[in-house]
Amino acid sequence: MTDLFTVTAPLTIRHPDGTRRLMVEIFPHPDGVLYFEPFWHLDDDRRIHVAEGGLRGEGPWKIGESVITVAGCHGVDADIAAQVAEWQQYLQMYGDEYPDKASILAIARHHGASV
Repeated sequence: MTDLFTVTAPLTIRHPDGTRRLMVEIFPHPDGVLYFEPFWHLDDDRRIHVAEGGLRGEGPWKIGESVITVAGCHGVDADIAAQVAEWQQYLQMYGDEYPDKASILAIARHHGASV
């Protein structure tokens, strides 16, 4: 069984309305899953979300009515692939500006994560 919170590959979430988002940080939350989109640290809190519901599955995973997959699995979404490439390029060029793990965990806790 693959634990969602130990996956290091980029993940995507598809919501029931068809919206897809890239998840670059993910944490357990009492209401479901807390996740951060790329560039969350530059954009106030608009790129930090809680997907509500019970978590189930071994990959793909379901959280409520949303589905979480590894980016690139089960067909490649061109928009998600471009976001992954842009995010990886950003980290290569400006990774020293990205918050450290302790800061990320503190921010996640501030948003209610169970970490």
